[in-house]
Amino acid sequence: MRSFIHTLTFLLLVGLFTATTANAGQADRTDINMVIALDRSESIDTTERDAQIDALIFVLTNDRFLTAAISGRHRKIGISVFGWSSFERTEQILPWMLIGGREDAEWAVRRLKWHQAHDSDVHHGPQTDIALAIATGVKMLKDAPFFGAKQVINVVSDGIDNFGRVALIDRNLALDQGIVINGLVQARNSAIEVVTRFFKRQVIGGPTSFVQATNTHQSFAQAMLRKMTVEIALLSGLAPDPGT
Repeated sequence: MRSFIHTLTFLLLVGLFTATTANAGQADRTDINMVIALDRSESIDTTERDAQIDALIFVLTNDRFLTAAISGRHRKIGISVFGWSSFERTEQILPWMLIGGREDAEWAVRRLKWHQAHDSDVHHGPQTDIALAIATGVKMLKDAPFFGAKQVINVVSDGIDNFGRVALIDRNLALDQGIVINGLVQARNSAIEVVTRFFKRQVIGGPTSFVQATNTHQSFAQAMLRKMTVEIALLSGLAPDPGT
């Protein structure tokens, strides 16, 4: 019975998200369409997965983010979140949503909390295939139900490529389509420098691209907030390049 109730709750949430998107219509335009790609390889433990979702919830309910989201010409952004690992394994965590105010953000938070509460991560591959994250992000941007004046992929990871295609190839293909790729490194100790250097060389790209690193769960939410608000401002032409 409990399983049935959980399934019904999920279907109702999906239906509400679908209705919201359908009402938005194909003619809707956003200032930015943003895809967030969360690392789900075996090096990311349960605590780190929770930290990723908690950080997104913190961002979506923060006044700084909401102010940035409505600061552009169209006064809204599109956002979607997925998890990735290797062996072509990906999962949708948050379907495409328009964020044009606090009510929209609250709907997104409810979906993220549902995902977290029901441990909805699919069985992922053990390796880290960042090319898969980029390629999936590109496809999601192409399939977005509304047109974004700017497009960005945020790759969150604690490691470098150790499986699949060379990330640089898919990075360059994305850049050719005018997509900006930013990075958030969720690593520890000496790995921070290694992963950050890899991101700068093979992952991030575009005229406003940057990578940010954090080494504790406590600082991850603040790093996510800074990253997302800064990139909205950069892509909207409201802030100078952070020089990172």
